[in-house]
Amino acid sequence: MKSFMTNRILLITSILLLLKGVCFAAEQPDSNRIITNDILEQNAPAWLDSLLHLEMDTLALEIDSLLMKHPRDSLNLALPDTLPEVAPVDTLAIPLEPTSPAIRLIDQLGVVSRDSLQQLIQSGADLNAPDSSGVTPLLWAVQHDDLDLLAWLVDHQVDLTEPDDPHDSPFYLAEKKALTGNETAKQMVYRLRRAAPEPNQPLFDVAWYGYPGLISDQAQADFDDPFDKGFFKGNTPLMVAAYRGDQEVVQALIEQPQDLDRENPEGQTALMIAEAQGHTQIVEILRDAGARDYLYPADRALFEAAARGDVTQIETVLYSGGDLYATTVRGQNPLTAAVQAGRLQAARFLIQQGADYTLRDIHERTMLMLAAEQGNPDLIDLFYQRGLDPYDQDIDGKTALMIAAENGHVEAFQLLVKKGSDLYAKDVAGETAFFKAAKAGHLEIVDFYVKHGVDLNEPAQDGTTPLMAAAGAGHLQVVEHLLDNGAGVYLHDNEGKTPLMLAAKGGHYRVAERLIAAHASVLLADFHGRTAIMFAFANGNTRLIELLIRAGATINDRDAHGKTTLMYLAESGNMMFANALIRAGANTTDQDDHGTTALMIAARQGHVEFAEFLLNHGANVNRRREVTFYDEQGRRQVKGDRATALQWAVMARQPAMVQLLVDAGAILDSRNPYDETPLYRATAEGYEEITHILRQAGAY
Repeated sequence: MKSFMTNRILLITSILLLLKGVCFAAEQPDSNRIITNDILEQNAPAWLDSLLHLEMDTLALEIDSLLMKHPRDSLNLALPDTLPEVAPVDTLAIPLEPTSPAIRLIDQLGVVSRDSLQQLIQSGADLNAPDSSGVTPLLWAVQHDDLDLLAWLVDHQVDLTEPDDPHDSPFYLAEKKALTGNETAKQMVYRLRRAAPEPNQPLFDVAWYGYPGLISDQAQADFDDPFDKGFFKGNTPLMVAAYRGDQEVVQALIEQPQDLDRENPEGQTALMIAEAQGHTQIVEILRDAGARDYLYPADRALFEAAARGDVTQIETVLYSGGDLYATTVRGQNPLTAAVQAGRLQAARFLIQQGADYTLRDIHERTMLMLAAEQGNPDLIDLFYQRGLDPYDQDIDGKTALMIAAENGHVEAFQLLVKKGSDLYAKDVAGETAFFKAAKAGHLEIVDFYVKHGVDLNEPAQDGTTPLMAAAGAGHLQVVEHLLDNGAGVYLHDNEGKTPLMLAAKGGHYRVAERLIAAHASVLLADFHGRTAIMFAFANGNTRLIELLIRAGATINDRDAHGKTTLMYLAESGNMMFANALIRAGANTTDQDDHGTTALMIAARQGHVEFAEFLLNHGANVNRRREVTFYDEQGRRQVKGDRATALQWAVMARQPAMVQLLVDAGAILDSRNPYDETPLYRATAEGYEEITHILRQAGAY
């Protein structure tokens, strides 16, 4: 810490001396510096250019970043032989300590040095202090999907108290990200919840993780007791399961004593939550169990008649009290139901009766967009004639034209073009209607854009081009058409993936063959060190693997995270190339940078034959997922979740794999960082067959 501050003061002093004509008035601390060029251009290293337009109150923070990202000897701190005379400057007048030393260090290192954080703790830094934006180190870890950092902070007893604003809550953000399928976020939720459990944690496990096996042990629990933190704060287990769409858990929960019509802080019941998420089967399960429908019977009948297109029944229901303006929790009215079902006559009748055709649903979709989704030109014309704007965008930035294009509705697309739609509008992901048509494989719409001179290589925000999107989805005709018209085969997305890598990832042999014929390189690697053949091994397409090998791909490499080609092959369990990799030098005991082995991957995927092959070639059945390393002070450190192949097989519901590993001598009472055995997880998740196998083998 002392050397850091010494370097910092030296760098501040050097910069201030190099910057001829610096103006720093104590009375005006926010005034800008006056910069001249002569000495600066000759002596300042390149990194100094970025500091030229900073104000003094932010200069110190940028200096922090330089010191964190560059060794001292690379910063070129040498001063010229002669310096211009400058007024004396008290460098300590510049604020030297950021609001939160911990968050500043984390943010600037990118890859966090645990040793540096340890030094901060020893020097008295507060790991719970937020930066100027209110972000704590723990929240930063969740924002950046840094599971190792989160685990480190939790192990060092960082404050896990729920903040008043849920959006500042690591629990809230981790759970929200996990609901999108983010696997790292799911592990973060697990770690956070084990470190700071709910008062009724077993019921949270039931609802969130889908552990119906735990319900039988909760006979005395209060199933109406809402959770007290995170994304589902104020929601009961049934509400959480309804949101997630877990029918098995919902069915198990409704058999327990509780109020099916209980409302959360937003006034929503489990039934309303299920309907808002589009889980229609769960809605029916809840209705059958006696949950109250938030719509009046006449209103529900009106929606159903509109969806059938039964104009006579619509008229009857309206006459008997059905509400033309009733809306569902998805923000839809009876007219919406008619449009989504493509019922032109019913839609016209409802509009004549006064239905609100300007209504947007919870996704901000207009009636015109819904008509485009149906591909119904008559409905499109109906709403266009009533003034709905084709330039309107939904919550994702999609226009009606984009929706028609991605669904391949050529006639609807052509009509919207004639109505003046913006051909080149982009949604929030940076995708145009052309991009969406290419990704979905709609050649006629792609050809329309090609003939109109579209930029074939314009990427979306993630760097994906239309060719990449088509290749990844396996649309051969679109790929050929784009290549024939000059689309770039060597371009890559923001992760470094090329069209060939994406084709290999999807297992699309003919697309890969066409790309190789267009001189796509099989040797390029993405920014994670993954080559096309690694993606092909993971996919397991034998013909595709052979194609890439014939084209010159190498077969025994590691990616940037230490994952070997044997590990990629374990993803697919393709036995044809297993012996070839062993002959090429692949080692069954290798671990990647996180401690994962090929056996663990095969166990998770359920590839019993492949796992048996690995065991026969020396794989360690009890190897834990952990990596030993030495920190900057020479101290031995261990990172990883310490899970074994058996624990992976249990979590993945692979009974045949569990039996194989047990027979191979897997330790039955191995424990993960949360002190859980394989038997505990199997019992909690209700895996009866796996529970039986483990008990038969002697687990308890």
